[in-house]
Amino acid sequence: MRIIKLLVVIALVFVIIVSFGFVYFKVSAQNTGSNYFNNNLRHKFARYPIARQILGLHFDGDAKADYLANRYQNITIKIISMNGLGISEETAKVFSKRVENVTGKKTKYLFYPSIAYKPLVGMEELRKSLGAMGSSRDAALYVFVVSQDADSEILGSTVLENGMVLFKNSLANNMRMDSEKNIDSYVASLLLHEFGHQIGLGHNLASGCLMNEKTEFSDGGRLLEKIDDFCEFEKKQVKNSVL
Repeated sequence: MRIIKLLVVIALVFVIIVSFGFVYFKVSAQNTGSNYFNNNLRHKFARYPIARQILGLHFDGDAKADYLANRYQNITIKIISMNGLGISEETAKVFSKRVENVTGKKTKYLFYPSIAYKPLVGMEELRKSLGAMGSSRDAALYVFVVSQDADSEILGSTVLENGMVLFKNSLANNMRMDSEKNIDSYVASLLLHEFGHQIGLGHNLASGCLMNEKTEFSDGGRLLEKIDDFCEFEKKQVKNSVL
């Protein structure tokens, strides 16, 4: 009887320790600042999609192992556009090729059926839409082409750990003197900038580098820079990324 009680106590202590550990990890995971979990454990847990779901690892770079490590051999870019705000086949082809070049993985793209146009879409709405997407045999990268406040200077953004957003109407508004063809020529570069965030790159101040934040903002109705690829030190950052 004493042995049974002892085993019960040990089991309860174990459950308590595991529960507190889970709560600690969960709370730490929601803080993107410096803490023990983020500095030492986050990238290890984030390698596994199920761990990302359990711990809520849904920030920029949390899925970088999907794109850079060996779990997946291929990448599929899934493009979901509002009616009238799509991107061209050529743009999708150029973007997928650039993703393939930086990751070393065979990359393809798929156009999903268009969704109804809305004059304004919120990020929380996009997060819910992305969270409802099913699993994939390949590493999935989602691209939403949507509308936003016409006065916004933000042209692109990330959503959760494996999605990106192109605010097509904001891009058109901020390049109002350009043709649709010229506007479209910037899209692949803008998307590659956002993909840089999803493989763990932050902004930098280096002139001529894709992750310079000026590449995704406008000035007087014109984009400041159009850069087609990561510069050498950004490529080195990707290569040396801790996975």
